[in-house]
Amino acid sequence: MTALKTEMQEFRPDEVAPTLPVDKVVVIDAMAEVQALKIEAGMNVLDDLTSSFVTRIGKKIEYCQEERIIFDRYDVEDSLKGKIRVKRTKQTPVEYDIHKDMSNNHVSMKDLLSSPKNKETLTHEFGDALINQCNRSQRKIIVVKGTEAKINDGFQLPGDIQEHDHEEADTLIPLHVIDCLRDTTLSEVTVYSPDTDVLILIIDLVANGRVGEFTVVKFVNKTTNQVSLTLSVLSVKQNAEVSMVCTTSLELTGVRNLLASGRRGGYSHTLRYLTTILPYTSSLV
Repeated sequence: MTALKTEMQEFRPDEVAPTLPVDKVVVIDAMAEVQALKIEAGMNVLDDLTSSFVTRIGKKIEYCQEERIIFDRYDVEDSLKGKIRVKRTKQTPVEYDIHKDMSNNHVSMKDLLSSPKNKETLTHEFGDALINQCNRSQRKIIVVKGTEAKINDGFQLPGDIQEHDHEEADTLIPLHVIDCLRDTTLSEVTVYSPDTDVLILIIDLVANGRVGEFTVVKFVNKTTNQVSLTLSVLSVKQNAEVSMVCTTSLELTGVRNLLASGRRGGYSHTLRYLTTILPYTSSLV
């Protein structure tokens, strides 16, 4: 057994500490976590990379009672988003015959993630591994990959989120936040995502009163793992400034860029809300 797999055993989802809060949920942009992976020394086969992914996710979800890990889709034919992804990479896609025993020798993460076909296979490999690792957990763990959601043993998946036709996690994450908020007693929902689009949509949920009175929604920068925004109904009702930590974070820079761009139309209500509660945006609207 490699040192990496030994480290992975530290994540024991079946063991829930007596003091573990039962009213906190974490929602994670899975592909952002995949993109942060590195093929390090000792990671000889793909299974080692899968273990690294599971360990990485485990560290983010160990202090909550429910987790939702959301992957993008890569199986949409003639996808505009897919064409944009290829254009952004500015390289010829390299396709691999991906399986758990595939050798990592002479394989880079850049090449591995250069092809939509590779990404699609990896989402299933990583997603299935996470579900299998958590099957005996006392915590609810939902993994969304392809067009369906899976849940660990002992829990039932709501019928209206079992399947979907979304291509991107950007739009799925807010929907799962809304689903979580059916439970109005939640004290906290934490979203891990690097995308400004997700940030804007999450702020919009709060601005439109979709969050319970006693629920706090946190948006976390995946790079620094620090809270970038803390939102609550109270801050909306009192017209108060949103609590800020990391005021120079990538997400906040992204909000400035969005406000200054031609993409305002679809976010008009949210931008009015931002102008009201975030003084630093007022000069941009």
